[in-house]
Amino acid sequence: MSMRELRERLLPHARPFSYAQLCAVASRHGIDQAIRRGEIVRVLPGFYASSVHADSWAVRARAAIDWAGPRALLAGASALFAWEVTDAAPARVHLVLPHGAHRRPPRWLQVNTVTYPLPFAWWHGDVPVVLPEFAVAQAYGRARTDERAEIVYQAFRARAVSAESMGRALETMPRVRARASLVARVEYAAEGVESFLEERGLRQVFTGQSFQQLLRQHRVVAGGKRFRVDLYDPETSTAFELDGAASHGTLERRQSDVARDALLAGVGILTVRFTYRDVRDRPRWCRDVALRIMAQRGGASVERWQESA
Repeated sequence: MSMRELRERLLPHARPFSYAQLCAVASRHGIDQAIRRGEIVRVLPGFYASSVHADSWAVRARAAIDWAGPRALLAGASALFAWEVTDAAPARVHLVLPHGAHRRPPRWLQVNTVTYPLPFAWWHGDVPVVLPEFAVAQAYGRARTDERAEIVYQAFRARAVSAESMGRALETMPRVRARASLVARVEYAAEGVESFLEERGLRQVFTGQSFQQLLRQHRVVAGGKRFRVDLYDPETSTAFELDGAASHGTLERRQSDVARDALLAGVGILTVRFTYRDVRDRPRWCRDVALRIMAQRGGASVERWQESA
């Protein structure tokens, strides 16, 4: 195969090639010339890709697996991206190798070793990837504190993991960073919590005996439509919604929320909404507002609100 044929038939593919693979279809001189011209880019020692695709996360992930050897696995945040749990490709490709293996990776590649076997499955048929429940535990410990909650809840929302699968994974992993907080969040997710905002609301706003009667993720029918409310007080027919900045910030979503609240009002349910900033920055204010509303609507919380006022 000539260099022209190489460019037309091989390099358009978004995947890495070893130097030996390139030499098998074109002359060494031609390949070296293409590398000097920048048409072919070295991704890792011995592995190359077309300059068009060299920065691709998928290309780099495949090159990393080939470079690290047959026992390497895509792990952590990289595994979660491969399983489509997360939407954005991580800045670094994360691999795990058996303990004792040594590789000196470039800055865009993170390599860790483990002393225990990790179950995996194949991504696109040729890349071994750690199963999601193990990837959650790996990514959780290495993430920033303010990013950890979403790793757990996003995996549950995507139905990539369950409380049972996470429990089994944690039983087999001898060392997990921030294990206690991870276990707590798995328990929250198992109870229906779907986001950090809901978690914070339950921890700092709707906590204690005053709110013990609230129903989480309560489903109602109004105006012929089905809705799910974050928290519902059956004593006062009050629904509490925790509005995330991303999911409720658009005009279209706001209009939808207004229409929904009107339908719920038609069946006697008052909807009270707290924003992300309210819950994050002034949870006591949110708590006082919720207690006052429940008291005014005739619930058993009137004495509790008066005591807390």
